[in-house]
Amino acid sequence: MMCFMLLFGSTARIFTSIQETGDPIIILIYSLATVGNGLLVSQFIYYYFKGASPSSSSSKAAGKKGGKKSAAKAKKS
Repeated sequence: MMCFMLLFGSTARIFTSIQETGDPIIILIYSLATVGNGLLVSQFIYYYFKGASPSSSSSKAAGKKGGKKSAAKAKKS
């Protein structure tokens, strides 16, 4: 949630810097901050939806099989 708020805040800061100061250095700094925050937010969104895909269930099934093997080894001991 914090990254979303930082993204929106830095985006708003670009527009206010353009309107109030017009200083290209300040605008550049906040533009780079917006790009960085946008990258983080896009990664959160990408991996959130990637985790919900059916392909991740196959890795969960593999983990369950490993759990059965370790349980069988424990019974033998």
